[in-house]
Amino acid sequence: AISAACFAVDSILSLAFVRATAYEGGYRSGTLSLLGSVPLAGAWRTFGSMWADSADAAAASTCRGRTGGLSAARFVRRAFDAIALGTLPVAVVTTSSLYAAGLDFRRAMMLWVCWCFATACLLGSATALVMWLCARRTLAGVAEASGLRVVAKVRVATQLLFNAVWGAAGVLVLVPESSKYGELLFAVYTLV
Repeated sequence: AISAACFAVDSILSLAFVRATAYEGGYRSGTLSLLGSVPLAGAWRTFGSMWADSADAAAASTCRGRTGGLSAARFVRRAFDAIALGTLPVAVVTTSSLYAAGLDFRRAMMLWVCWCFATACLLGSATALVMWLCARRTLAGVAEASGLRVVAKVRVATQLLFNAVWGAAGVLVLVPESSKYGELLFAVYTLV
């Protein structure tokens, strides 16, 4: 909820105060969105830990001798830990570049885009796949794991939607004519 509020307020402030291409004092578009990504990463970490704890418990109680559930849960837990721990310094470095401190703006934005792609798209897709495989194979037939199977399916579906929006944003960045459609760009970047 905190990160969603940051994104919403950032969008409102961007529409209200950022009009020119030259930034001379005042609010910089993206400040709250970048900082709002930190609690979002923390929420992802909490979600990953809870799912992994549940998968560990279901696998340990019913899958004697099979460790697939345990190693999948360990991967999910460590992946979300890495996302949460790495997002804070990357967000701070990138936000400071908006105000002419630290890295220059272009390098900071490239760092941010690479970080988001690596974590949200690649690592996010990997965790969604591992969760789905664990729920489908290791925890198949385990009555206590029915909720984990549903969560894994929803996780895969949301990850596919997220990746599609990221792909659309990438296409818009690469197509020079897309700058003519400011409202479309704003909508896609807000979704990302």
